[in-house]
Amino acid sequence: MKESITVGELIEMDDSRIAVCDLRDPVSFGFGTVKGAENYPPERLGELFDIPADKKIVVFCQSGQNSGEIVRLLRDSGRDAADIIGGYREYVRFIMKRDD
Repeated sequence: MKESITVGELIEMDDSRIAVCDLRDPVSFGFGTVKGAENYPPERLGELFDIPADKKIVVFCQSGQNSGEIVRLLRDSGRDAADIIGGYREYVRFIMKRDD
């Protein structure tokens, strides 16, 4: 499976088969996040490994630069994981363009 996905690919995924994980701090998360995402700030990153193994883990940060390392760690442990290209910023751009 790919290590990075687009926002469009994320939106097309079956929600019951993925765990969407926002890696940003709780304050940023509180201002808005990807639909259905749960917050996993730095102090909770270890909990990502507790997500059921039958779920694809999709992680994102603000711009997509930091989430790649988390994806590598998850994949090295045998998990199906990917990050969102462009992070939350790209998600907001995508949604705003779609709603125009």
